[in-house]
Amino acid sequence: MKKAKDNLNQKVNKRKKISFFTAMLIVISGSNGAGIYFRSESILNNSHQSLILAIFCWIFGALAIIAMALALVEITSAKSHNLSLIGWNHTFNNRHVFNMSKNFMTYLYLPLSYFLMPLYALMSLQQGVGAILNQEAFVIGTKYDWMIWTGISLLIVIYFSIVPALYTKAGDIQNKIMLAVKFLPLFFIIIIGFVLAFSSKGEVNQTHWNLQDQHFDVRLGSSIASYKSLGAGFGVFLSVSAIFFVYDGFYISAGIQSEMKEPQKTPLALLFGLLITTIIYLLIAISMSINGGSFIKMKDYLSNWWGSKAGRIIFGILNICIAIGILGIINNLAMWLPRYIEDLLALGELPFWYKLRFKLNKERPKIGVIYSLFLCIPLIILFSVFGALCYFSNENYNIFNSLNSDKTIKSDALNKLYNFTDLVANWTSLIVYTSIATAILGGIKNRKHNFVKAQKKKYFLVSAYFIVTVTYLSVIITTIIPFIDLFLLIGFDREYFKTVELEKFAKDNTYIIRNENTFFNQLLKGRILCVVTLIIYLLISIFPSVFEKIYFKKMFKSWDLYLAWKQETLEKGIVV
Repeated sequence: MKKAKDNLNQKVNKRKKISFFTAMLIVISGSNGAGIYFRSESILNNSHQSLILAIFCWIFGALAIIAMALALVEITSAKSHNLSLIGWNHTFNNRHVFNMSKNFMTYLYLPLSYFLMPLYALMSLQQGVGAILNQEAFVIGTKYDWMIWTGISLLIVIYFSIVPALYTKAGDIQNKIMLAVKFLPLFFIIIIGFVLAFSSKGEVNQTHWNLQDQHFDVRLGSSIASYKSLGAGFGVFLSVSAIFFVYDGFYISAGIQSEMKEPQKTPLALLFGLLITTIIYLLIAISMSINGGSFIKMKDYLSNWWGSKAGRIIFGILNICIAIGILGIINNLAMWLPRYIEDLLALGELPFWYKLRFKLNKERPKIGVIYSLFLCIPLIILFSVFGALCYFSNENYNIFNSLNSDKTIKSDALNKLYNFTDLVANWTSLIVYTSIATAILGGIKNRKHNFVKAQKKKYFLVSAYFIVTVTYLSVIITTIIPFIDLFLLIGFDREYFKTVELEKFAKDNTYIIRNENTFFNQLLKGRILCVVTLIIYLLISIFPSVFEKIYFKKMFKSWDLYLAWKQETLEKGIVV
C-alpha cells in the first residue's frame, strides 16, 4: 500500500513539473507588461531623439535584465517561498536591509501597484472607447469624473483581490484569456509600424539617427539631461531605469528552477525567454519611434493609411486590448499578494501576526485577501484625492478634461490624477530593482563566506557584478538629476521665457503662448515633489521598523525580550 502511495506521489510530482518550453513561456509572460506603451517615448527622448542610441539603450538595458535573471538562479536556489525579493534579502543580507525591502514592498509598492495599474487600464480604455466613438478619449463630462473613475478602479481592485486569490482556477482562466489578448497589440503595432514606414504613410523621414540638439537653456528651465552629449550619457542610465519599469515583474519567474523537469536548463529558459521579449520590445520601440515616438501618435498615421474611421476603430480596439492586458497584470499580482502577506504573517513580520497566524491558509488565503484590502484601499483613496485635488494638470492629459458646451474646462481633476500617476511611478521600479541588486550583492558576499547554502552557478559572479554595477549607477544618476534640476531653477528667467514664447507665436500663430509664472510654478512644484516623493519612499521604508521596535520595547521592556518571546511563540505554536 505504501509503495503504491509513493508511486502515486511520484507521478503527481512528475506531472507538476514544467517543460523547458513552458518555462520559457512563463518568462515571456512575466516580462511582457504594459510598460512598453508608457515608456518607449521617454527612452527615445532620453536618447536625444537618436534612434541608434535608443536601440543601444534597449540592448544595454536588456543585457542588464538578462544578467539579473541569471544571477537570480543561484539566489532563488537557497530557499523556496512566496516572498520574492524580500525573501532573498532575508536570506542573503542583514536585518536592516530585509526590513527596508519588506516595508517598501508591503506599504508602498503593492498599494501603489493597485493604485497605478487600474488607472493605466482605465486610461487605455478611455482612449480606446473614445477613438471608436470619434473622440480623443471617453469622458463622462462631470465635475466628479475623477471620483467615478476612482470608484471603478476600486471595484477592479476588490474584484481581482478576491476572485483570483481565492479561486485559483478562475484566476488561471482569466490569466490565459488576458495573456492572449495582451499579445495582440504587441504584434499588431510591430506590423503596422513597419508597414506605415515602408508605405511612406508614417514619419520615417522625421527619424533621426544622430543626437539632436535639445536646446539646453537654464533660463528656460531645461533639465540637465538635455545638455548636449553629457545629457545623452545621463540618458542611457535614465533609459535603463525606464527599461526596468518595462520589464517589471520578470523576476517572479526567476524561481521556476524548482518547478522544471530539467532544472539545469533554467538559465537557457530565462535567456531565450528574455531574448524573445527583448526582440519584441525592440521592434515595438523602433516601430513607434519611426511613427511619431509613441503609440498614441500612431493614430494619425493609421488614419492616413486606412482612412479616418477605420484608423480610429483599429486604434480603439488596440487600446482596449492594452487595457485588458493591464488587467492581466493585476490578476497575476492578486494571485500572489495574499500569499505573500500570509507568508509574512507566518514569520511574524507584519502587525497582528500573533492574532492571525493560526487562521492562515495557503490554498484559500482569506486572511491575506482581507489584510491586503485593508492595507491598499485607504492608500488608493488617499493618493486619488491628493492627485485629483492637489496636484497640477499636464497638457499631455488634456483629452481627459471635462468640458463645458463652449469648450472651456469644467474640471481637470482627472487630468491631474493621471499626471500624478507619473510622479508616483517614477521611483517604484527603480527601488525594487535596487533591492534585488542588493540581494544579489549579498549573494556575491556569500560566495566568499558561504553562510547560506545555495546551488553555485559558474556564470553567477559575472552576471552579478554586471547587474549590481549597472543598477547602482542608474540609481545614482536617476537620483541626483532631480536635485540638480531643482537647483538649476535658480537660473530661470521669466522675461526671457516670455520673449521666446512670443517669438514662437510670431512664427506660428496657432501656437498657444504659455504664461511664464504658471510654467515656472508647475516646473518648481513638479521638481520639488519628485524629490519629496523619493524622500517619503525612503522614510516609509525605514519608519515602520522603527515604530515596531519602539512599540514592542515599551510593551516588553526590552527589544531582546520581545525577540525571545516571538521566537518561542513561533517555534512552539503558542496561541496568543
